[in-house]
Amino acid sequence: MIHPELLQLSSIATPHIASFSADGKANATRMCLEHIEEFYGRCLPGIQQISLPPPADAIINLNKFEQYRIEHALLQTFDPVSVDRQLRKYPEKFEWFRAHYAHPREYKAYSILNGTPEENCKSKELGFSVL
Repeated sequence: MIHPELLQLSSIATPHIASFSADGKANATRMCLEHIEEFYGRCLPGIQQISLPPPADAIINLNKFEQYRIEHALLQTFDPVSVDRQLRKYPEKFEWFRAHYAHPREYKAYSILNGTPEENCKSKELGFSVL
């Protein structure tokens, strides 16, 4: 269980593990298998096929938002506020939330549509692709 005082001190609390994205897990799995191949001098078929399907809503159209468009794009990839609400409502389920965490995708899994030149530049800096 998360310590109640720590939860109260947090602006937004999530049960995530740092750098625990779905993309990071897939990449780490692939890298481990590549090192096993190298160490044992064996070929493990299918390693390069370890990849994730695109997110359901992989294209983020900035025209859907009037202001704070990049911020809204970030929240399209993962909304920590909804996770925070659940954790505050059921703090005793902290370990359950950690075990059942919906691993977010990295920004590179998403594309930005209809950005201004400045927004496109910022999007690329964050790791999004731009259409």
